[in-house]
Amino acid sequence: MVYNPDIYHRRSIRLVGYDYSQSGAYFITICTHDRECIFGEIVDRAMNYNELGNIALSHWQNLARHHPNIAIDKSVVMPNHLHGIIIIHESSKPISEIIRGFKTFFARQINKSLDRTGCPLWQRNYYEHIIRSEDELNNVRQYILNNPANWDEDKNNINL
Repeated sequence: MVYNPDIYHRRSIRLVGYDYSQSGAYFITICTHDRECIFGEIVDRAMNYNELGNIALSHWQNLARHHPNIAIDKSVVMPNHLHGIIIIHESSKPISEIIRGFKTFFARQINKSLDRTGCPLWQRNYYEHIIRSEDELNNVRQYILNNPANWDEDKNNINL
């Protein structure tokens, strides 16, 4: 198949001209490759992590150890995606570099532990949203906390 840029093109969802390394809060969603459910399952409206889910949550929560100018706020690992809030306190690496590093390091570790190579773990991109107010931050926090209970209506639930 020949690449045709008129048919196959990726549009950036990033805000043009915005400095994603500046202080602020960012809502991040990262999906697994083909939305494969590899991190556990929802049982009684709560996330039941398997080993990979626990590792994903641990790596996500430890991002601030590798990036001292950020804090990890609310987060949840779902069967096939991760939601989290990253707060940048002062200029740091751009969100894209933080997420790229997380995805790369985590995928390498998981592929090594599963004794496989060249298998994609994550979807190619990620979703981000700039949180612009305290009310919005609280709404996103609530969304994250309620996400497992709402799995039956989640657009990322491939079993719907």
